[in-house]
Amino acid sequence: HAIDLSQFFPKYAPGKYILYVGRLSSNKGVDTFIESLKYLPIIPVKILGDGPYRKKIEQIVLNHGLSYVEFLGHHPKKEDICKIMQDALCVVVPSEWYEPVGLVIYEAFAAGKCVIASRIGGILELVEDGVNGLLFEAGNAIELAKKIEYLIGHLEKVKAWGENGFLKIKKLNNLKT
Repeated sequence: HAIDLSQFFPKYAPGKYILYVGRLSSNKGVDTFIESLKYLPIIPVKILGDGPYRKKIEQIVLNHGLSYVEFLGHHPKKEDICKIMQDALCVVVPSEWYEPVGLVIYEAFAAGKCVIASRIGGILELVEDGVNGLLFEAGNAIELAKKIEYLIGHLEKVKAWGENGFLKIKKLNNLKT
């Protein structure tokens, strides 16, 4: 996989919210992400995507009283996705299946954002723990919460890890622009 880097403009500064981007289905671990929010101080969260699991995730959010979680639905334009990513603190990729390639990780790095992701599958080839993001055990909401809390407490790392992610994707990406 490759992306058109000219569609993304990196913004390394810490943003205002935590972002999930992707299909809302059971194997993507979005319920683990939502569950992790119970263990964190209130921080705005945006969910960018849609899918068969959306109603269930909305119900979990409602049941836990997580009124600061905003569902943005599906955005097909890369410009929209990039803008939303640019204003994020980080992108969370809580996948619970063996992703061969994490395209959303490519996009997050291209937007200058660090990634907190499951330690599983092809994700391990992209996210380097403590270099361009953080890794946690797939399905472990408490460990994910600890990683998010760590990042919130160490905002100086957001910029450096975002820069490292951008350099990595620039090196790996082979789409001629």
